[in-house]
Amino acid sequence: MTSLNESLSCRIDWRRSRLFCAGLSLMIALALVSIWLSALPAWLMYLTALMSIAHGLFVLRREWQRPDGTVLIRSDDDVALLNFGAGAESWHGVTIRFRGPVGSLTGCDGNGRHRHLRWWPDTLPAASRRNLRLVADRQAQASLRAAALPG
Repeated sequence: MTSLNESLSCRIDWRRSRLFCAGLSLMIALALVSIWLSALPAWLMYLTALMSIAHGLFVLRREWQRPDGTVLIRSDDDVALLNFGAGAESWHGVTIRFRGPVGSLTGCDGNGRHRHLRWWPDTLPAASRRNLRLVADRQAQASLRAAALPG
């Protein structure tokens, strides 16, 4: 059994979610239906529908083409190491959050851009979800201890 002073590390596979892509496809279809049922003039309705389809397909294609990879997170550090098809990279200022069954990892890459990864229920097995929650809890405890220190 690990003590509270030891750090936890978690290695989780990340892959694109078919559930999320199906939800995006449904939202594109519902956007088209709502535009068609609106009281917009015909020229504006067609223009809006075309822009909605173009943007929706762009987002769907970008999500579907994301490469699978592996994420290594340590609870005593705010750094995550990501290994994807294009190579390895490191994110700093990492935070882990859960909204129901969806887990998200947020951090800054080497260029200072905020980056996000989300694990949907169809991509995160129960054992990996437990490990990720343990690391998230340990990170929250560490940040509370750091905030309580006089300084």
